[in-house]
Amino acid sequence: MKDGSRFDTWTSAVIIVGYAIPGFLFAILLIILLAGGSFLQHIPAARIDLGRLVAISLVLEIIDYFWHLTLPLISMALAPSPP
Repeated sequence: MKDGSRFDTWTSAVIIVGYAIPGFLFAILLIILLAGGSFLQHIPAARIDLGRLVAISLVLEIIDYFWHLTLPLISMALAPSPP
């Protein structure tokens, strides 16, 4: 793209703001947005319900375990790393 264009300005601003947000604050923001804090309830934020796991198969138990790891993994992947 061209230097100084509207796209260049907006993407640079998003990148600078993204690097300014600490990882723990980004994780809290994801919990609020995706795990039922105020908006959506797509990703579970609570611990795994062990009583429910007794009744499901091993494959579904593994899938449920990885579903509970989704939010921490997204947070770790998208949070800025120190230089």
